[in-house]
Amino acid sequence: MELDDLLAVLTQVQRDLEGIPQDAWAERYRLQTVQDRLREAAEALRSTHDPDEGLPDDALVAEAASLRKRMESMATRTGGLVTSKGGGSSSPSSGAMAELAFKGKQQQAGEIERMAFRVNQIEESLKRRQTL
Repeated sequence: MELDDLLAVLTQVQRDLEGIPQDAWAERYRLQTVQDRLREAAEALRSTHDPDEGLPDDALVAEAASLRKRMESMATRTGGLVTSKGGGSSSPSSGAMAELAFKGKQQQAGEIERMAFRVNQIEESLKRRQTL
């Protein structure tokens, strides 16, 4: 079974679980058991699937280098959206600006995590290719 097919079945099992009454213990247990087995099978397929299949090594190395450079640039940015001098401010806009700065930093951290994940994927793909 292909990963896409397996995920479609898993989605249907999830919908079935949501549709049965809370007190239907036997049916709920059966579906949860099926769901657990499907999740394990999906994880096994994901671990053997190369998301970069068909891409040349040079392209992957270049993508990883570009992502690393971008991550370094984002990580070394100084300052934030809000800089202030002296004591705090009690104006409503200063609180809103601080919240925007916080959300911006959270978003930036999430983007760095996604890039790091992709770099890791690329490295794993390249390692698998060297062992084949």
